[in-house]
Order: sequence, then C-alpha cells, then structure tokens
Amino acid sequence: MNISYLLYQAERPLTAAQQREADITAGQLAAAIGRAGHSLRHAVTGNAGTKRQNRRPAGSRTATTAGQCGR
Repeated sequence: MNISYLLYQAERPLTAAQQREADITAGQLAAAIGRAGHSLRHAVTGNAGTKRQNRRPAGSRTATTAGQCGR
C-alpha cells in the first residue's frame, strides 16, 4: 500500500463531477447493505411480509398509558 498516494488523495480537492460520482457510489453501497440486512433479518426471524401487522396505529393508546398523558 502506497501511503504517500493515499495522503495525496486525502489532501487533493475533488472536482464537482468526482464528488458527485463518489456520492452516488457511496449511496449505492449503503442501499446494497440495507437490502442485504433487510433480507438477512427476514431470513433469520421468518417475518417476511409482516411489515406493520403487529404494530398499533399512530396516535392510539393502550389502557395503561391512556391515563398517564398530560401529567
């Protein structure tokens, strides 16, 4: 590994096109990791297709928290 070249790259400013390409590449990598994690979670938990079935709708309260709001 050439340390001096890595230092050169770190200190050299990127053009707008180079920065845009780096941002696109980083975004694609993040999306791929997210998809892999999502697929892995479904494979491990076996909850494929149950995205929001076990959740309460937003704004709903349970019997234990209904009397505690506003305190």
